[in-house]
Amino acid sequence: MSDSKRGYDLTIGISDNGKDVELENFEPYIGFKHGLIFFGGLDGIEGIIEADESCSFRKESLKSKFNLFVNTTSTRGTRSIRTEENILISLACLGPKLKKIGF
Repeated sequence: MSDSKRGYDLTIGISDNGKDVELENFEPYIGFKHGLIFFGGLDGIEGIIEADESCSFRKESLKSKFNLFVNTTSTRGTRSIRTEENILISLACLGPKLKKIGF
């Protein structure tokens, strides 16, 4: 089976409730082939879970759905960051870490 049929071997959830990205260990994912970075909207990933009545899991178990569940804006000094701004901030934070593990 080709790697593309196996799915993602690195999933990253971006959330205000995640662990500070600077404290997270990326080394277990050295050499990953397929990654996914998941962003929520204004209310984060948790807001999506709360709004979706058909979702079968609770927001408390959300962290377990991702390999890494990180906060990339914890030291930015503001609570309200638009998703499009968060994407740029997160990619700037994650870029060097992903490059270090083989992206």
